[in-house]
Amino acid sequence: MALNNLIITEYIEGSSNNKAIELYSGTGADIDLSTYTLAFYFNGNTSPGTTIALSGTLASGDTYVIADDGADQAILDVTDLVSTASFFNGDDAILLLEGSNVVDSLGQVGVDPGSE
Repeated sequence: MALNNLIITEYIEGSSNNKAIELYSGTGADIDLSTYTLAFYFNGNTSPGTTIALSGTLASGDTYVIADDGADQAILDVTDLVSTASFFNGDDAILLLEGSNVVDSLGQVGVDPGSE
């Protein structure tokens, strides 16, 4: 069964700037990523502190990795998009948007779980 859209399949929240997010397409068709963004909601905020516009085309069955520009070279070597924008710190909400529609998420916007 094919997926209807992209999904967030993995994220790395390592020390310092070792942060990355992996997306997967199981849609059965190539996806134009230019209509997608990642939005980061820091510390329980209800407005995004950072957004990252995606680019390129993702083939069905393939993955797309977005990483912080300060990540270790081993992470950057498998990265499709390097970003200078602020990344998450493990307790922030992240939305994957197609236009204004949420297609996947991590965490809950407006909630800061603290050190739970």
